[in-house]
Amino acid sequence: MPGARRQPILAALLLAPNSVVPLSGLADMTWDDEPPATAVKQVRNSVPAPRERLGNTAQRLIRTEDTGYLTVSGIGISTRSGSPPASRTAVATRRRGGWSRQSG
Repeated sequence: MPGARRQPILAALLLAPNSVVPLSGLADMTWDDEPPATAVKQVRNSVPAPRERLGNTAQRLIRTEDTGYLTVSGIGISTRSGSPPASRTAVATRRRGGWSRQSG
C-alpha cells in the first residue's frame, strides 16, 4: 500500500481488532521521534485509503470512533484459523521487521 504513514497505521489497527486505537497512539506509533503538531490530522488523512482498500461497505471494517479508530474483525473476511488474512499478514510483516516507522 503506498504511503509510508499508512502502513504502520493499518498495521496498528489490524493488530488491535475490536478495540479502539486512540488517535494519539496511532500518531506515536507512526513517528519515531516526537510527532509533529499536525500528527493527528495526518493520521486522519491517512485512514481513508486503507479503509477504501479493505472495502468501504455498510459493514465498514475501519470505523471512526470519538477518540480514534476501531477495526472490526470477522466481517466476511475470517478464515479457518479465525484471523483475518490481512491481520495475519500484518503480524508476520511486523515480526520480520518489514515496516519501518516514518520520521518527519
